[in-house]
Amino acid sequence: MKKVYENVMLVFVTLLMFQNAYSQRNYLPGQIFKLNGNTINGFIDCRNWDKNPDQINFKERITDIGSITFKPSEVNGFSVNDEYYESAAVKEETSLTTTYDEQLNLITDTVFLQVMYKGFKSLYYLKNKNGKELFYIKRDNFFDLLVYKTYYKNGNTGNVDLQNTTTANQYTNGSKILVENEKFRGQLLSYLQDCPNIQSRLNQTKYRKESLDKLFEYYYRTTAIPIEFQKKTEKIKAALGLLTGTAFSSIKFNDSDSHLNLVNSDFSTSTDFTAGVYCEFVFPRNQGKWTAPNELIYTSYCFDSSVDEGLFTYHYRLGYSYIKLNNLIRYNYQVGKLLLFANAGISNGFTIKETNYSRRESDINVYDPEKAIGETRKYEQGYLLGVGAKLKKVLIEYRIEKGNGMSAYSFLKSSTTRQYFILGYRF
Repeated sequence: MKKVYENVMLVFVTLLMFQNAYSQRNYLPGQIFKLNGNTINGFIDCRNWDKNPDQINFKERITDIGSITFKPSEVNGFSVNDEYYESAAVKEETSLTTTYDEQLNLITDTVFLQVMYKGFKSLYYLKNKNGKELFYIKRDNFFDLLVYKTYYKNGNTGNVDLQNTTTANQYTNGSKILVENEKFRGQLLSYLQDCPNIQSRLNQTKYRKESLDKLFEYYYRTTAIPIEFQKKTEKIKAALGLLTGTAFSSIKFNDSDSHLNLVNSDFSTSTDFTAGVYCEFVFPRNQGKWTAPNELIYTSYCFDSSVDEGLFTYHYRLGYSYIKLNNLIRYNYQVGKLLLFANAGISNGFTIKETNYSRRESDINVYDPEKAIGETRKYEQGYLLGVGAKLKKVLIEYRIEKGNGMSAYSFLKSSTTRQYFILGYRF
């Protein structure tokens, strides 16, 4: 039955985590900017896109059954939910890994660029279908790619040409040097040259969304030029909460000829209280579907067993209390007011109390107790799978944890299985 539970849980988590996000509709008021200069007001299916959309769905009225699909080549852009996208024919640098090829691998495509800053100086963002992040500026109605690329050079080929580049790392064996082509710094120095001290700011600027956002914010604050539109870079959010519940634990031993009594023992199921606190990090974009809960919880178990070996009866008691750090990745799926979720992760348990007891007795004598397991580990590792639901600030979850138990012997394998029923509250 335990194996069935685990298989069902694994299938459920896999299906839920890889479910097509486009099965949910989220039509919000928005605008379409047509090629002829007209603007259409209506409702756009807003997905809080992680990667820039290659098309959007639009309704003039929220009650319309069907929708109209627009691609970047068919409109000038659109705006929805404080986000603004412009259609643009751009060059994309497509290198996904660091290689020895220092040349830019460019393709031309028509895309929706997300506007980060629009005004006298504009900044645009593209996260393409391969997950590569690219940035653009606009000059005379043309979009210029801000160039950045990392590549290797052989360490024995002579001096590296560092014009527009920075040597980021040199391997100790001298076989190769990692080089960064940071041409984007020179492009931005020319583009923002009317701003005092922009050079010193550029020296600290990285080819990342947060860093470039700070650069343009400094530019507009220093020059006092009005901004037409600004999209603040979204950051990871954190939420705190409490957990409490019940854990049903079982244990099994195997692979040992020297501890057959333990291997053959039918240990009782342990029912225990568990409680803790958690901090859940909510990743930006994708409507907050992906989060990372990190939990600090108290959990324990106590197993008893008796084995009759003819002349002797052996009594065992194994009890452990842990402080556990659980690290999870969670996928959330909204269904009406209810938020369903599935998560998976790892557990790290540190022993704070141990009972390791064995007693042998016969009809005429009771022997002194001794350790049931001679060598035990104080650190238990495991993996976690769970499903649950949230309603406002309250959550419930069913979770399975598989751990490696307490035996430190290589010839005596121990494994624990816990089934949790958890009630939580998020502040």
